[in-house]
Amino acid sequence: MDRQKQNLMRLYRKELVSEPDLEKQLAEVGGQQRGAEQRRAALVSQRDAAVAMKKAAWDIGQRLEALAARLETATVEQRRELVAAVFPRRAPYGLKLFPDGRIEALGALPLPPPERPK
Repeated sequence: MDRQKQNLMRLYRKELVSEPDLEKQLAEVGGQQRGAEQRRAALVSQRDAAVAMKKAAWDIGQRLEALAARLETATVEQRRELVAAVFPRRAPYGLKLFPDGRIEALGALPLPPPERPK
């Protein structure tokens, strides 16, 4: 963009471009430069958001792996404490167990519906 401005000024000094044309061209170049800066800022913002999301996903994955490892050796009481932590006993959280095997999860971790026997 600066090179375009320099070229325009050179043409003006050589009297190949009139002053009104120079002002018009400089305004256009300035508008293009502002647009490019805005697009760059938007891309930087998108990149930063994507990096933050990727880091959060990695952190969650690490925590889930650690939790899975602990669950392998957890006692029944420890598992009960985990369910209570994930699904506190206050609205709108909780688990509803139905006689037909369905589980309705109201809380932080939605559970997929159980597969029906075929």
